[in-house]
Amino acid sequence: MVEREFEAGLERMFAQAPVYPDAEMFSDRVLAKLDRSWRWRRLGIGAAGAVGGVIAISQTLGSNLTLHMQQSLANSFRTVDAAVDGAVSQTESLVGLSTSAGMFWAVSAMMVIAAGAAALRLFEEV
Repeated sequence: MVEREFEAGLERMFAQAPVYPDAEMFSDRVLAKLDRSWRWRRLGIGAAGAVGGVIAISQTLGSNLTLHMQQSLANSFRTVDAAVDGAVSQTESLVGLSTSAGMFWAVSAMMVIAAGAAALRLFEEV
């Protein structure tokens, strides 16, 4: 019993921190130190980022990365063009139509699909 009363008394005493007369000045001083250190951290991080960016740009330019990317993209485009040309020629040989006739039928089919979509949209709104 005595222990519970003693613990309750301790809890009441330490439930609220005592207010000191210089508490405001102390908190202002601590906040000023924290702000000052954050300024230096931000400045250091920004400087490190700028130095890293300059190094990355110089390494990229020095390694001719852009030239290698242009060459690989050109090779990729040539490969895709060859594949598309092959697919078109195979389709033409299977269907037996020339490109102009094939385009006519493809455009006609797209127009029919568009007209059907427009009609559905019109009936949905009514």
